[in-house]
Amino acid sequence: NIADQVLLAAAIIEMEERFEQQGLEPPDQFLIQKMLSGGREVILGGKRDPSFGPVLLLGLGGIYAEALQDISIRLAPLTRSDVEEMLDELRAARLLRGLRGQPPADRSAIIDAMLRLSHLMMDNEEIMEIDLNPALVFEHGLQIVDARVILRT
Repeated sequence: NIADQVLLAAAIIEMEERFEQQGLEPPDQFLIQKMLSGGREVILGGKRDPSFGPVLLLGLGGIYAEALQDISIRLAPLTRSDVEEMLDELRAARLLRGLRGQPPADRSAIIDAMLRLSHLMMDNEEIMEIDLNPALVFEHGLQIVDARVILRT
Protein backbone atom coordinates (compact mmCIF):
# COMPACT_ATOMS: atom_id res chain seq x y z
CA ASN A 1 0.00 0.00 0.00
CA ILE A 2 2.75 2.45 -0.95
CA ALA A 3 0.89 5.34 -2.55
CA ASP A 4 3.71 7.68 -3.65
CA GLN A 5 7.47 8.16 -3.97
CA VAL A 6 7.81 9.63 -0.47
CA LEU A 7 6.30 6.49 1.08
CA LEU A 8 8.43 4.34 -1.22
CA ALA A 9 11.63 6.09 -0.07
CA ALA A 10 10.59 5.64 3.57
CA ALA A 11 9.88 1.93 2.99
CA ILE A 12 13.30 1.43 1.39
CA ILE A 13 15.03 3.13 4.32
CA GLU A 14 13.09 0.93 6.74
CA MET A 15 14.08 -2.24 4.86
CA GLU A 16 17.74 -1.18 4.74
CA GLU A 17 17.66 -0.57 8.50
CA ARG A 18 16.23 -4.04 9.07
CA PHE A 19 19.10 -5.58 7.11
CA GLU A 20 21.63 -3.59 9.13
CA GLN A 21 19.98 -4.57 12.44
CA GLN A 22 20.57 -8.19 11.46
CA GLY A 23 24.21 -7.45 10.65
CA LEU A 24 23.58 -7.83 6.93
CA GLU A 25 24.55 -5.63 4.02
CA PRO A 26 21.42 -4.13 2.40
CA PRO A 27 20.98 -4.99 -1.29
CA ASP A 28 21.77 -2.43 -3.99
CA GLN A 29 18.28 -2.83 -5.43
CA PHE A 30 14.78 -3.74 -4.29
CA LEU A 31 12.17 -5.32 -6.50
CA ILE A 32 8.82 -3.60 -6.26
CA GLN A 33 5.53 -4.54 -7.83
CA LYS A 34 2.16 -2.95 -8.17
CA MET A 35 -0.10 -3.66 -5.18
CA LEU A 36 -3.14 -5.63 -6.27
CA SER A 37 -6.49 -5.57 -4.56
CA GLY A 38 -9.77 -7.29 -5.16
CA GLY A 39 -10.08 -10.43 -7.18
CA ARG A 40 -10.70 -13.96 -5.97
CA GLU A 41 -7.80 -16.01 -4.65
CA VAL A 42 -7.16 -19.34 -6.34
CA ILE A 43 -4.29 -21.81 -6.19
CA LEU A 44 -2.82 -23.39 -9.30
CA GLY A 45 -0.30 -26.12 -8.72
CA GLY A 46 1.55 -29.05 -10.12
CA LYS A 47 3.60 -31.88 -8.68
CA ARG A 48 5.55 -34.61 -10.43
CA ASP A 49 4.47 -38.01 -9.12
CA PRO A 50 7.02 -40.83 -9.66
CA SER A 51 4.30 -43.23 -10.84
CA PHE A 52 1.79 -40.98 -12.60
CA GLY A 53 3.87 -38.05 -13.84
CA PRO A 54 2.59 -34.47 -13.55
CA VAL A 55 -0.46 -34.07 -11.31
CA LEU A 56 -2.20 -30.69 -11.43
CA LEU A 57 -4.27 -28.98 -8.78
CA LEU A 58 -6.81 -26.14 -8.84
CA GLY A 59 -8.64 -24.71 -5.86
CA LEU A 60 -9.38 -21.75 -3.67
CA GLY A 61 -6.14 -20.00 -2.84
CA GLY A 62 -4.50 -18.01 -0.09
CA ILE A 63 -5.70 -18.81 3.41
CA TYR A 64 -8.67 -20.70 1.95
CA ALA A 65 -6.39 -23.34 0.41
CA GLU A 66 -5.37 -24.58 3.85
CA ALA A 67 -8.59 -23.85 5.72
CA LEU A 68 -11.13 -25.33 3.31
CA GLN A 69 -9.12 -27.84 1.26
CA ASP A 70 -11.42 -27.10 -1.68
CA ILE A 71 -9.33 -28.50 -4.54
CA SER A 72 -9.67 -30.52 -7.72
CA ILE A 73 -6.87 -32.72 -9.10
CA ARG A 74 -6.13 -34.15 -12.57
CA LEU A 75 -3.27 -35.89 -14.34
CA ALA A 76 -1.49 -33.96 -17.08
CA PRO A 77 -1.86 -33.24 -19.90
CA LEU A 78 -4.99 -31.20 -19.27
CA THR A 79 -7.62 -30.31 -21.84
CA ARG A 80 -9.93 -27.32 -21.73
CA SER A 81 -12.73 -29.72 -20.80
CA ASP A 82 -10.65 -31.08 -17.89
CA VAL A 83 -10.16 -27.62 -16.43
CA GLU A 84 -13.84 -26.73 -16.87
CA GLU A 85 -14.72 -29.88 -14.91
CA MET A 86 -12.15 -29.00 -12.24
CA LEU A 87 -13.74 -25.57 -11.81
CA ASP A 88 -17.23 -27.06 -11.59
CA GLU A 89 -16.11 -29.61 -8.97
CA LEU A 90 -15.02 -26.95 -6.50
CA ARG A 91 -17.41 -26.40 -3.61
CA ALA A 92 -16.66 -22.71 -4.09
CA ALA A 93 -17.64 -22.75 -7.78
CA ARG A 94 -20.53 -20.39 -7.01
CA LEU A 95 -18.10 -17.86 -5.51
CA LEU A 96 -16.16 -17.82 -8.76
CA ARG A 97 -19.37 -17.35 -10.76
CA GLY A 98 -20.16 -14.24 -8.71
CA LEU A 99 -22.48 -13.79 -5.76
CA ARG A 100 -24.45 -10.88 -4.32
CA GLY A 101 -23.57 -8.42 -7.03
CA GLN A 102 -19.93 -9.42 -7.33
CA PRO A 103 -18.76 -9.88 -10.90
CA PRO A 104 -17.80 -13.39 -11.94
CA ALA A 105 -14.14 -14.39 -11.95
CA ASP A 106 -12.64 -14.70 -15.42
CA ARG A 107 -13.15 -18.42 -15.98
CA SER A 108 -11.36 -18.30 -19.31
CA ALA A 109 -8.25 -16.81 -17.67
CA ILE A 110 -8.20 -19.63 -15.11
CA ILE A 111 -8.56 -22.24 -17.85
CA ASP A 112 -5.77 -20.68 -19.92
CA ALA A 113 -3.45 -20.50 -16.89
CA MET A 114 -4.08 -24.15 -16.00
CA LEU A 115 -3.47 -25.26 -19.60
CA ARG A 116 -0.18 -23.34 -19.64
CA LEU A 117 0.79 -24.89 -16.32
CA SER A 118 0.00 -28.34 -17.72
CA HIS A 119 2.23 -27.70 -20.75
CA LEU A 120 5.00 -26.34 -18.52
CA MET A 121 4.97 -29.48 -16.36
CA MET A 122 4.82 -31.80 -19.39
CA ASP A 123 7.64 -30.02 -21.25
CA ASN A 124 10.05 -29.56 -18.32
CA GLU A 125 10.87 -32.75 -16.46
CA GLU A 126 13.25 -30.91 -14.13
CA ILE A 127 10.25 -29.17 -12.52
CA MET A 128 9.21 -31.27 -9.55
CA GLU A 129 6.64 -28.92 -8.07
CA ILE A 130 4.98 -25.58 -8.82
CA ASP A 131 2.78 -23.68 -6.39
CA LEU A 132 1.09 -20.51 -7.66
CA ASN A 133 -0.71 -19.30 -4.55
CA PRO A 134 -2.42 -17.05 -4.58
CA ALA A 135 -3.37 -16.14 -8.09
CA LEU A 136 -5.89 -13.30 -8.12
CA VAL A 137 -8.69 -13.74 -10.63
CA PHE A 138 -10.52 -10.61 -11.68
CA GLU A 139 -13.56 -10.05 -13.85
CA HIS A 140 -11.06 -9.73 -16.71
CA GLY A 141 -7.76 -11.52 -16.25
CA LEU A 142 -5.64 -13.31 -13.70
CA GLN A 143 -2.45 -12.25 -11.91
CA ILE A 144 -0.01 -14.57 -10.13
CA VAL A 145 0.86 -12.96 -6.79
CA ASP A 146 3.24 -15.56 -5.34
CA ALA A 147 5.01 -18.52 -6.90
CA ARG A 148 7.25 -21.33 -5.70
CA VAL A 149 9.04 -23.73 -8.04
CA ILE A 150 11.04 -26.77 -6.91
CA LEU A 151 13.50 -28.24 -9.40
CA ARG A 152 14.96 -31.75 -9.51
CA THR A 153 18.28 -31.86 -7.66
